[in-house]
Amino acid sequence: MVESLAITRRLALGSYGEDVKRLQEYLLSRGYFPRRPTTTYFGPITQRAVQQFQCAALSLCSGDPASTGYGAVGPRTRAALREYRTALPY
Repeated sequence: MVESLAITRRLALGSYGEDVKRLQEYLLSRGYFPRRPTTTYFGPITQRAVQQFQCAALSLCSGDPASTGYGAVGPRTRAALREYRTALPY
């Protein structure tokens, strides 16, 4: 399980880093990321998982990263990830 979800930057298609891997592990633990292994690359699978999370947690179910943020992890999604994480027991 993910102990800490400290994401401090915008993540979107093409992003790389350990924070991407932590995001994927979190989404996997919540049933949004479809499979292992997790990686450090934010690709189409991660984008779809983020979109599913956004639709469930934020009622953000359409648009794109540039217009509504749909499919990217910006400030609003990071806040929802923190709140959603603490609201659900492990």
